[in-house]
This record gives sequence, structure tokens and C-alpha cells, in this order.
Amino acid sequence: MRRLLAPVAALLLGCGSNDSETSAAGSGGGGASSECSPGEREVEGRGCVPAGVQDSGCVAGEVTLADGGCAPAGVPPMACAIGFEPDEDGCVPILPEEPCADGEMAIAGERQCRPVAPCPSGTWGDIPVESNTQYVDVAYAGNDSDGSALKPWTTIARAILEADDNAIVAIAAGSYLEDLENLLKPLRLWGRCPTLVEIVGNSGIATVLFGNGADGSEIRDVALRGATIGVGSAGGGNVLVDRVWIHDVGSYGMAVQSFNEPTELTMSRSLIERASVLGGFVVDANLVLDQSVVRATQPDAAFPKSGIGIEVDQRSGHASIQRSIIAGNRCSGIDLVGGNAVLEGSAVIDTQPAAGNCFGVGVEAQTGPSSQRAHLEVRASFVARNAYAGISLVGADGLIESSVVQDTRLDAVDNLGLGVAVSFDGRGSTATLRSSSIRGNGSHGIGVENSQAVVEGTVVRDHSGTQLAAGRGIELFQDVAPTDVSVTSSVVANSTEAGIVCLASTLRLEGVAVRDTRAWPATGDASGIVVSSFEARGTANIEASLIEHNDSLGLFVAGADATLEGVAVREQLPAPDGSDGGGIQVQWDIERQLEATMLLRDSIVEGNRDAGVLVFSAEASIEHSRIGDTAPEGSNGLMGDGMQVLSFADFMAPASARVTRSRFERAARAGIVCFSADLMLETTALECNAIDLAAEVWQGFQPSHESALQDLGGNVCGCDGQTSACKAISSQLAAPTPPGG
Repeated sequence: MRRLLAPVAALLLGCGSNDSETSAAGSGGGGASSECSPGEREVEGRGCVPAGVQDSGCVAGEVTLADGGCAPAGVPPMACAIGFEPDEDGCVPILPEEPCADGEMAIAGERQCRPVAPCPSGTWGDIPVESNTQYVDVAYAGNDSDGSALKPWTTIARAILEADDNAIVAIAAGSYLEDLENLLKPLRLWGRCPTLVEIVGNSGIATVLFGNGADGSEIRDVALRGATIGVGSAGGGNVLVDRVWIHDVGSYGMAVQSFNEPTELTMSRSLIERASVLGGFVVDANLVLDQSVVRATQPDAAFPKSGIGIEVDQRSGHASIQRSIIAGNRCSGIDLVGGNAVLEGSAVIDTQPAAGNCFGVGVEAQTGPSSQRAHLEVRASFVARNAYAGISLVGADGLIESSVVQDTRLDAVDNLGLGVAVSFDGRGSTATLRSSSIRGNGSHGIGVENSQAVVEGTVVRDHSGTQLAAGRGIELFQDVAPTDVSVTSSVVANSTEAGIVCLASTLRLEGVAVRDTRAWPATGDASGIVVSSFEARGTANIEASLIEHNDSLGLFVAGADATLEGVAVREQLPAPDGSDGGGIQVQWDIERQLEATMLLRDSIVEGNRDAGVLVFSAEASIEHSRIGDTAPEGSNGLMGDGMQVLSFADFMAPASARVTRSRFERAARAGIVCFSADLMLETTALECNAIDLAAEVWQGFQPSHESALQDLGGNVCGCDGQTSACKAISSQLAAPTPPGG
């Protein structure tokens, strides 16, 4: 560590039992090169802006609008999707309070369950009448069928054989035991209603399978069940599945796969329930799922990962999921294996774990078997009550916008319950979270491991944790690849143990409010922000932000580097036992033997307890900042210093601090106190403190190291207009307990 030693011409103060005086070369504290007061910064076009306020004039935790106005972080009410309603800082879907019965469904905006489709009166209901329609009625008893409404066919297969291209096959009420496979021409299969018309497959690949030449085919208003796949498309072209109830099939509810030609299946206003293995399967093809429900997919012991709602495989596989509900599935609600998906105006809820490597993730995007990179977009959607992670990116890319991720449950293996997990699998993931609400999850709001993330205008709150897991708001970790996270105009609130943890990673905060972090009962510990090192050095750059009302400590930096500019660190609270409540603590990393550094510029540290700034065998620079109103610890009435600079022998490094153009005021004990540490002081005011400037030899430091004060001029001490040159005095002040002591 670089040590700040006084040059020969400077006045060395040996601060044992002797008092010495510095020279006062100016009024101090007023900012020699700036008209702004300490704790303010000059912003072009706005003048002096106080700490905790963004350059736009919006306070930390607010979003700057296009017209220059300010709005709270989170999901804007106007961004709520159809069928959603505003709920504090998010939007939630309007749905029935109780689960729907078999064959019934509800999408967002519907408070009551309903059948998949109504059942009109008449043999053929509302099926359109066209000149070449082929009619089918399994109950027709005549032996003179010709496909007319009066003499219908008794099997769908026969009607298909006789139908012209694009003709309607009208299906009356009844149960049709048929495997309709390899349909090779465009047809429109149309039942009276799913409640009364069912097609039951037996031993084929699928109950209904559209093959080559079926481009433009449709299947409407029927129910499908059977021993294998419900409905499939594998021959190229476009197929429409509308108002179809697929249930209790022995394999996938729906499957679409492209071999040589582009293939797309659109499923609208439909219900898939209790499929086996997968509710829907997409391979190198396109799926459009619109206003549909996929629920209660069942696992199969023969498959290592099964019970999934929708799975999208391969790089060219793509699913567009709109206004749909993916609910109560197993393993994963939606799983991208090298595929791509856009989820919009939809909900993924209540996913359950299954045997094997199946945790119950809501939406998962991961690298495919041939290293294809998955891509996920979640817009104006709701992901809730899943397990392990609401949204998980594993070597994938994701965008989460105007969405809510909440109430993720802890998994039984790792005791993790993350809202959003961004992790590494040979390659790092990238994630952008914008205008969203991540809330009430079991262990973490957002976790980023060996990956990159950008968080904008988002609220991360109410992570209370359990006895098994702390409830951290955002956590960064790096050991094999760079972790880099940028958070802007966001709020991290009501976390447990830590609002933000940056471990061996790079963190950038701008316009962020970190508040109301509570101590974790299991340890009694808490900090608003923690920055530390591991395999790499932790680095945090914090600008125009607010750190307030956290238990124990606002910012903790251990063996890492932190830069704070335009930051307000204020009114931290004591730990549950009444101790601590400090603003900023910067210290040597005891375990890894690493130095720590901090730059505090244009910032305010006020209304904290114990110490506004604590520098333990570390290096700190305070520029144009204000540290004030530090109160004693609540547990013992001791301390209450604006800044403590302490050298501990066990750390093998003395502490040092440089303070310029700053103000220390109204500390209950000392404005600045050095314990066997080095201080450079320039153009700084110490006002209305019980003791303005103190220097002590900490008796535990061997050999004895006297504090060295280098007076660079312009300093002033005093109160209520009565000023004088500063004196560094020794009052035998008690030093704080060493870290780990």
C-alpha cells in the first residue's frame, strides 16, 4: 500500500500525550476551485447539484423521462399489458382466485374460468358452410355416407381423403378413435366445440400430424388426447391450432419441427393440460402461442428433464408467447436449449421441481448441445412462485423489460430462490433488466456469476430471506470469467444482510437508491453495499446515488476499490444489538491480505452512528465532501466520529487518508481521529465537533506508530463563527474493536 508520509518541511504531530497545532491558511471547506459547497457537484446547465441527485435533477431511484420529468423506478402503469393491472411498482395479471377445472381456462384479464370454446346449438354449431365442406358424424347410422350434412362420413380420416385442398372438414359431437397422421394437403378440421368433440389417438406418432404439403392447414374447436403427441407439424409451412383442448396425452401436447422447409405452428385460444414430458416442443421451427394456457405438464421417469411447459431447441427454434399462461408445470415453465423466445403479456407461475436436475425454474435459457446460444426476451410479463429461479440465463442472452419477477421459492438442494439468475456455462451470460420489479424472492433478487448485466430503472425489493438463506438484493460473483454489472436509476430496498454484494467483480451504480437493508437473524450482520475481492479484485464506482437507513453499515469495502462521487450516505441504523450504524467502512482484507482504497468526492455522509467514515489499514481520499452529525453507538454511547483512520498491526499496513476541500461537522466525539495513522489535510473545515481533530497511538500497534499529520494549508476549526487554527489533540480516545476482534 502507498503510505502518505509527511515531507521534511511538514509539521509532524506525535500524538501520544502531546498537543500540537497546525497552521490555518484559509477559511476551508468552501471549495477553492468551485462555487459549490462540499457535498455538491457542478452540472452543466443545472449549477450545483446535491449528493444523491442525478445530473438530470431526478433523485436517486428515479427515472428521467424523455421530457425531462422524473418517474419512480419500476414498471410504469402505462406499460401494463392487456389483462394486467398496476400493483405498486409492477403490473400483475387479473386471473381467477381459484384454479380452473379440467377443460376450462382463463387468460390475463379474465376473472372467471370458462370453457376453451362455447358450444353452439345444432349438429354443426357455428362451423362455416361452404360448397365443398366434408361433414363427419360418428353417430350417423346410415350406410350411405357421402360427406354431406345429411349423410356425413363417420370417420374423420375418410373425410380427409375425400376433401379438396383447403376444404373444411366439419366434425359433429362424438369421440373419434383415430390417428390422423401425415396429413399431406391443406385442410381445415373444425369441430362443434372441444367439450363435445374429441379425437383420441392410439398408437401413431401423434393424434393429429401435419406433414409435407399441409401449408395453411387449420384445426379448430376440438379436444385431442391419446397415447402419444397431441398435435404436431413437421412438414414445412404454416399450421393454425385454434380453440383446441389438448389433454392427458402420453407424450408432448404439441410439437413443431422443421426438417427442410420453414415451419410455423400458431396455437391460439387453446389449452394444453396434463401432457407428458413436454407441454410444447419446438425444434428448428417457429411457434406462436397466443391467448393460450399450458399447465400441469407431467414428468416421465424415462426422461431426465421432463414435465416442462414449453421447450425450444436449436438456434433457429423460436417461440413467440403472447397473452398466455404457463402454469403449474414441472422442472421448468419455459426452457430454451439453444433456442429463442419472446414472452410478452404473459405469466409463468407455480412451476414445481421434479426428480433429477429439475429445480422448478420459471423461464430458463441455456446453451444448446452444439453450443448454440439461447436468446430470451421477457416483456410486460409476470413470473412468480417458481422455484430456484424465476428467470435463469445460463450461457445465454436475455432482456427483461416492464416485467415482474416475484416470490421465487427456495430449492431443496442449494437453498437458493433467485428472481433472476445470470450465470456461466463455459461462456458468460448477458442480461438487461429495464423498468421491471424484482421482489419478494427467497434468497436473491438478482444474481450475476461470471457474466454481464445492465439494470435500468428497476426496483429490487423485499428479499427477507429465511434462516437458511439471506435475502440479498443484487449479488455479483467472479472466479473464472469477468463479472461486470451496471445499475442505473434503480432502487434496491428491504434486503436482508446486504442490498448489493460485489465479490471480485466490477460494479457501477448511477442514480441508485440502496435503502432499508435489514440484518440477517442468522448472523446479525447487514450492509447496504459490500465490495470485496476473491479470485479478482472487486471494484465499485458509485455516482449520484443514495445509501440510507441500512442496519449496521451503509458501505463496506474490504480488500477492494471504491469510488463514490455525488453520493449521499445517510442515517444508517444500529444492528439489532444496538451496535454499529456507520456510514462507510474501508479496510484491509484480513483473509486474503489485500489493501483497500476509496475515493469519496462531492458526497455527503451524515446522520450515521459510530463513525461516518472508518478507514482500517486502508487508503482513503476525501474530496469536496461533507461528513456531519455522526452520533455515538446506540449500544454503549461511545464513538461518534466523523472519520476514524486506524492502523492495526495485524494488517501489516498503516492507514492513510487525504482530505481536501471538505467539511466535518457536529460529530458527537471527534470530527477526525487518527489511531497510529497518517493524514494529509488541505482546505478543510472542522466545525462544531466535540473534538475537531484528534490523534492517538493505538496501543495494540507494535512497534508504536505515531500518527503523522501533514498540514497542506487552508484548514480551519471552530464553531458558530468562532474559528481558529486546528489543533490535533490527544484525549486518550478509545479505539474501535479491530475487524474480527
